[in-house]
Amino acid sequence: MTELQNLVELTQQVQRLVEAGDWSEAARLDRDRRPLMEAFMARHQNEHTRAEAAATVRKVIAMDRETLQAIGESRTAALTDASRRFTAGRAIRAYLEHPGAQPTKQTGAAGLRP
Repeated sequence: MTELQNLVELTQQVQRLVEAGDWSEAARLDRDRRPLMEAFMARHQNEHTRAEAAATVRKVIAMDRETLQAIGESRTAALTDASRRFTAGRAIRAYLEHPGAQPTKQTGAAGLRP
């Protein structure tokens, strides 16, 4: 596997980890990938290899954008779910704290009148 292929493969692995929700492993792999990318760019300064390097970097950047979009969507979904759960919890507490919601002999365990 060439150095270019290795960088692309690492980027794809980061994407797969993000899609699977393995955030800590994705972050670790991205930390490993970054110095490899920097070293790669430092070694490819002549015109011949610069074009090839630039094409690969563009591909990696496009994949990074997709990954960041997936992260953003997951974050939004998690925040929405957390908000729903919080709101539901508040509604349940309000219901249970309301004097008419407490079970009595007339209402039974469900707190409803027959």
